[in-house]
Amino acid sequence: MATVPFLCTRRGRFYFRRRLPGLSTYTVPVMVSLGTTDRALATKLCVQVTALMDQMLDQDLHVDLPAVEVAAFFKAELPRCVDTVRRGRMVERMDGSLTVEKARRNRLETFVLRGMVEDGLREQMAPERLERLDAIERETAQDTQSKMFREFISPAFNSEIQKRAKAGSSLTQMDVLQLRWAAVEARMAAHEAAEAVPLHNAESVRDAAVALLRGITQ
Repeated sequence: MATVPFLCTRRGRFYFRRRLPGLSTYTVPVMVSLGTTDRALATKLCVQVTALMDQMLDQDLHVDLPAVEVAAFFKAELPRCVDTVRRGRMVERMDGSLTVEKARRNRLETFVLRGMVEDGLREQMAPERLERLDAIERETAQDTQSKMFREFISPAFNSEIQKRAKAGSSLTQMDVLQLRWAAVEARMAAHEAAEAVPLHNAESVRDAAVALLRGITQ
């Protein structure tokens, strides 16, 4: 079977995956879900995407924003996302609004964001990823995926990203895509951190309170 340039598979689904010439090999390649498990259709789509990307590269659309600037944006975006998510989770715990349903939605948001980073931005969640969830959670997860997808591709979202990146008005389409992807990855990392790391270290708080009381009574 002939090898199709830039065509790859993950769990039976096809993707377009290509590095940008002139950038470091440490830079994450462009990866786009082709939305199919059919090789013939994936081959056709891959050829079309390759031609489009070749046209963009021929026009030097990829050189306006150096990779180091995208990395710097991600470095600044990550703590902002972490702080936003952490504050939201803390308020839920302190004001009594954290219900079982809200905790479930928080967990599903993390699951959806992880899927978007691993599978690429798409409105419909990959069937094999959806099957990992309990049947009762799948509709909520799919709804969350659709809402996030529409948010990420919206002009408002991309405009805010460019403002935070302090990028000029001459950004190319590829620049915008790279900045948006960095923002999505930062949000995913922030949500995963909130799920994995306790918001408060109860043991340290208890020890500090005991030490304070001892100092008062001595």
